Amino acid sequence: MKNGNGAVSDCHHNTVIPATVSEADVSESVAADRLLADLSAGRLTLVQQGIHLRDDPQHTLYHECLLRRCAGALNGPSLFIGIAAAERLGRIRPIDRFVALTVAQWLIDQPEARLGVNISANSALLDDQWGEFFTLVDAHAGVAPRHVVEVTETAALPVGYGSFIEALRSRGIKIALDDYGVGHSTQERLTQIRPDIVKINGHYTRNARQGEPAAIELRGVAQDLRAFGGVLVLEGIETEFDRNTAFMAGISWIQGFGVSQ
Repeated sequence: MKNGNGAVSDCHHNTVIPATVSEADVSESVAADRLLADLSAGRLTLVQQGIHLRDDPQHTLYHECLLRRCAGALNGPSLFIGIAAAERLGRIRPIDRFVALTVAQWLIDQPEARLGVNISANSALLDDQWGEFFTLVDAHAGVAPRHVVEVTETAALPVGYGSFIEALRSRGIKIALDDYGVGHSTQERLTQIRPDIVKINGHYTRNARQGEPAAIELRGVAQDLRAFGGVLVLEGIETEFDRNTAFMAGISWIQGFGVSQ
């Protein structure tokens, strides 16, 4: 695998694992190593999925940029396992930096685009990691208002997160709360980051297919969220039934394979 400075090293022989390290810990470390090796080798890319107006899918709020491995990349732990492992091990920040810089450059190159990125709450710190990103955004007028930063649900916010959120907001970058209803994406986080956009996790959409009680629950969630202000997006839209679920809940923006690949 490639180490942090790009040199090639062989870590498969003569490795002594302390007895206190579990097999699960080793697997997580391997998955995170693979993800960061892919980053160093240029084997990661981004694909876009739109957030569409329910009643007019040709109209998009923005396109979310999702991390993927390039075609032809070597087999290994899945990308999603690698992301989760890197986050739990405190190694996700280089990935978030790559995604943010890539999308900022895309916004510079595509003056009509509106794009969003996912970042871990672990990365919500105003420090040197973000210097190049903010310099790039500040140097190109019109980029910030077309940029959305989605804070994911899988980690707690660090001490000092407020300065990072304010650095985004003061530039006109929109803030989204991703996957509301699971993990750390709760009402507490709503009050912490005051997002412009709240994306409701797709499990509400899937559950609503099972019967009216779950659909009623979603309507209640949507009603509660409106009290916080901001735009609501329902995730996990795959069918016309799902689109109608969003309609019944009064949610105008939708995302999923049923409206965008």
